[in-house]
Amino acid sequence: MDTYDMYDEALHSVTLKVWMVCKQCAAWYAHPRSEGQGTGTILKHKRVHNRDNEKATQKAGKMPDIRTMFESHVEKSKLTEEEYDVKCLNAMVACNCSFDQFSVGPFRELLDIGHGFEVRTPKVMKTRLKKYANLAQKEIKQRLGNNESRISLALDCWSSSNRLEFMDASFFIAYLQLYGC
Repeated sequence: MDTYDMYDEALHSVTLKVWMVCKQCAAWYAHPRSEGQGTGTILKHKRVHNRDNEKATQKAGKMPDIRTMFESHVEKSKLTEEEYDVKCLNAMVACNCSFDQFSVGPFRELLDIGHGFEVRTPKVMKTRLKKYANLAQKEIKQRLGNNESRISLALDCWSSSNRLEFMDASFFIAYLQLYGC
């Protein structure tokens, strides 16, 4: 709130002197633009009201928390189980993780955030990815069926020497772009 918004300007009818009147407590102060008066007095008065408001908030048990200052007040829609699976796969690909990451205890704890969905196993996540890959393949065939130009597509799925399965992000990014995820 701007300091001047807290005050009304008033003109004394006899002396014709300009005053600032606090809207909250009706206290009168000399106008900052009259007789070389500065804004220090009205700023100090504003701080008194701010402190009083904070104390009243604390007393009422409604002390603002720094987290609430940064949170948006827009309600998030509930995820469906399928959306949750897609978000897990997106995170896996973005972090270049293997499917085995879904069997690591702390990672599973992180994913179990009270949404009510079962945290998937590596085998289930691999199956889900294959499902989405098949859907993407069908979508690509449908989109490109009538195309008359040449198209080059390179995909890369591989297993590391310690038998961890990975996929090249370009494949999954193509899927995400097709499905708008």
